[in-house]
Amino acid sequence: MSTGESGPQDAVPGDDLARLAAIAAASDAFSDAVPDMEALLAIVAEHIARATGDFCSVVLLSPDGKRIEPVAAYHPDPRVLKDAQALLGLPIELDAAGPWKTVVRERRSIVVKIDPDHLPANVA
Repeated sequence: MSTGESGPQDAVPGDDLARLAAIAAASDAFSDAVPDMEALLAIVAEHIARATGDFCSVVLLSPDGKRIEPVAAYHPDPRVLKDAQALLGLPIELDAAGPWKTVVRERRSIVVKIDPDHLPANVA
């Protein structure tokens, strides 16, 4: 093979290959869960958390835009997961929703550093 040409093994770098494998696994799981929206959202949260090695939460916004309801959450640390799962299904006033207030009102993502031993009271 001459310089500049790439073979099949060179087509996808290692990190990208792992990312593609994670996306393929997630797609398979999503297609199996489509009839059950709660199961689908739980799978989405788990796959994102596993792919990033971090926390992922899915919340739904009320029709009036004043409340959010956490419907799915996942974190590799069972302590964080247990705390987050206790909040599933509990509506939260958006004004008291900590980082979600910023996400919803400003329509931007944010990163919250999580120390499982010192969780802020308003992290849902």
